Amino acid sequence: MRFSMEQEFIRRRVQAMYNEVAVPLTGQNIMLDDEARKAFESALEQIADNANVARGEVARRLSEFMYLLDSSQTIVGVLALPETGNELFVEVPSSQWSFSKPEL
Repeated sequence: MRFSMEQEFIRRRVQAMYNEVAVPLTGQNIMLDDEARKAFESALEQIADNANVARGEVARRLSEFMYLLDSSQTIVGVLALPETGNELFVEVPSSQWSFSKPEL
């Protein structure tokens, strides 16, 4: 899988911020537990409303920059919101996610 320069730049920033190896993920690779999924849905709605951006666009942006921290097994999502001049970091601890199993 090839990643853009922007994805690699953000991966390196995440790696430096958390002092861990950051491995790129896609949203299709993971499953969130019910608690994390509800928190994500609520946060996406709130962010979309505050930034005046469609909820689907916010979800797409977040899934574009997701990284697995190698040691802690925490997922970090980076959400850039140029509309507001903000960048949000979303963390999902290892207890709230698992790798999805491919369908046969």
